[in-house]
Amino acid sequence: MPLTSSKNAMRQRCEMLKIDQDVIDTLHYISPFIAHRIDSIIDKFYGHLQTFPEYQKIFQPPDLINKLVSAQRTHWLILLSGTLDESYQKRAYRIGQVHFERGISLYLYSAGYSFFQCELQDVLLEKYKDNPRLAEILKAVTRVINLDMDLAISAYTRDLWSDAYNTIAI
Repeated sequence: MPLTSSKNAMRQRCEMLKIDQDVIDTLHYISPFIAHRIDSIIDKFYGHLQTFPEYQKIFQPPDLINKLVSAQRTHWLILLSGTLDESYQKRAYRIGQVHFERGISLYLYSAGYSFFQCELQDVLLEKYKDNPRLAEILKAVTRVINLDMDLAISAYTRDLWSDAYNTIAI
């Protein structure tokens, strides 16, 4: 079992990223709105990805995209609702493992996060532009997205370290 699933490691990650009950409450506040907008963000995300040849190789067979869209929708809704339990942690880590196994470079992976975060910020700015909690909303989303990326990237680093160790050990 990866270290990312330990309660202590998750607590430390959340402390470092300043994810506290106020952040969770803020995510609860915006999650109904996010649920209404997530599909359009995901559609834009995959539309953008499909313009790059690197991604056209990755999304084979063609019906894979439908599965990915569904899985991504579920993942983002859970993350952006503030449900950061052990099930979420395992899923985030597994997502990183799958991306690593499919050969998706960290540069492409982080570019995907950037695109998604910018789209989220656009819809949040549009909806909450006159809300005094706007800065708090944007910070909460940024914090949990960084947590998600950290958990996923930890799968990359563990697999890379494991590969390097196995290569040396042979």
